[in-house]
Amino acid sequence: MRARLVYNIVTTLAEEVAIGLVGLWLLPYFGVAIPAWVVGVIMAAWLAWTVFTYRKGTTALRRPLADIIGQHGMAITRLEPRGQVKVQGEIWWAHADGDPIDAGVEIEVVSRQGLTLVVRDARSREGVAGPVHDGNDDEHETHPGQHQAENLQRPQGGGLDRR
Repeated sequence: MRARLVYNIVTTLAEEVAIGLVGLWLLPYFGVAIPAWVVGVIMAAWLAWTVFTYRKGTTALRRPLADIIGQHGMAITRLEPRGQVKVQGEIWWAHADGDPIDAGVEIEVVSRQGLTLVVRDARSREGVAGPVHDGNDDEHETHPGQHQAENLQRPQGGGLDRR
């Protein structure tokens, strides 16, 4: 993490110098005069953005990614086999493990290859178990997770209901 901090400080200083040179020297050379205080505000805004993104990135890097395996999410785009998914509020590139997965389908994270998740249709695991039958054809008895994907797609209040 220390090398990342040093790298960010050095690159931010170089960016700030570049903004200052462009705003105070290069643009006036071509007849575009920008007041020094405007250049200062732009530099301060750039510095604030850099600090914000550095802190968000550091937080993300500190979180262990192993805990994402087994989590459920939603396919944002069709995965055939590559696409995007949303897991734990974050958008990831993903690779479908098996058949293509349509957008809007609940997925389960199987593994991770670098920054790409390997996912499968969450219904495929539930579909294997199917309904539980005890000899009589009681249609009310089902596998505990059988209706999970259906509940996820039922809209309430404009969003998804994650029961």
